[in-house]
Amino acid sequence: MLPEIFGDSVVAALAFGFAVVAASTAIAFLANFLLRQVLRLLTNRSESPLRSVEIRIIGALRVPLALLTALYGIRLALVSISRASSPSLGFVSNLGQLGHNLWLIVIAALACYTASRLIIAFMRWYSAHTPHETRTALNTVIFPILIRITSIVVFTLGALIVLDVLGIPITPLLAGIGIGGLAVALALTPTITSFIAGTYVVAEGHISEGDYVEIDSERAGFVVNIGWRSTVLRSRFNNVIVVPNNLITDSILTNYTTPTPAVTGVVECGVSYDSDLREVERVCLEVAGDVIEESDDANKEFEPIVRFSEFSDSNINFRLIFQGADRVATFAIKHEMMMRLHKRFKDEGIEINYPVRKLTSALPGDLLPAAETEGMNANVANVTEDTPTSTAIATEELRDP
Repeated sequence: MLPEIFGDSVVAALAFGFAVVAASTAIAFLANFLLRQVLRLLTNRSESPLRSVEIRIIGALRVPLALLTALYGIRLALVSISRASSPSLGFVSNLGQLGHNLWLIVIAALACYTASRLIIAFMRWYSAHTPHETRTALNTVIFPILIRITSIVVFTLGALIVLDVLGIPITPLLAGIGIGGLAVALALTPTITSFIAGTYVVAEGHISEGDYVEIDSERAGFVVNIGWRSTVLRSRFNNVIVVPNNLITDSILTNYTTPTPAVTGVVECGVSYDSDLREVERVCLEVAGDVIEESDDANKEFEPIVRFSEFSDSNINFRLIFQGADRVATFAIKHEMMMRLHKRFKDEGIEINYPVRKLTSALPGDLLPAAETEGMNANVANVTEDTPTSTAIATEELRDP
């Protein structure tokens, strides 16, 4: 408060007020300087400053504490001058109530600013602790939007509290905000749903930019961008596919890039029942080994495998299993293996049958009476020499083209 000896002197009262402001400003600068030195010391000693919650908190409170100290000095100077007994300073006392209201507004704004900085600091601290593959997406997509929403919410609550303290009724305002918010929420339901789904997609980190993902047979490709509303894919035909994030969270998604980009490929084939399966296995492994050794896109640490799978109608089916460096590489490797297997099977005399069906039945002579059999034999004797002779069992092979 203003000392009594300065109360009758205008110059002394004003000098005291300016001295209080200067002192509070100096203290504010000194506090800011000391906190900055503490931050520098903690940063130099910490192995990962971004993951230190102490550094985040001190950094968030440094500026608000300095501002609070300076503003409090101004407030103290105005109160002291307003209580001076000099008639020349009576206009200051008339502004006492207005200064009180302004002080409440300033303190509320400063409190909201401080709370907003603390929340942002904790959000960035949490972002620093997230997995590396999702950190960039969190920082660039989700957190900027959340920071804006957080600031708006905090300052809105602060404004409502100030209005209530000043005696202004806020019940009608809250009712209007509630009705308006409900209308906006209903109108933006798809957008809000996609935004919430986008936070799940980014925070969980199951997909990231550059991954090859498949949602269904019509939606597959490389992830180009993960936005707050949708995710952009680039298909293997170099087309852009925009997928809403809520579709990703509601569907079964396959990521061919994680945990490793290597993808298993399969060549399916079948050989005749007359084939030597040991020889077929040897030939397939030799061909697969040559292709993998010559290809730069193959996973050379994975040994090819041959597995016979079933006895089908025409062939004994098998699978030749290999691994490519990624999904795209498997197509080129499979293409080369099929061409070389086809040529090698021809050279080795290994047959891949066309669909074959064998029909077996008894000759009529085994079923008909003897008299009728003699008549049929007489008719057979009149057939030309080009007619094939009958055997004990008639076998017909029907080949489908």
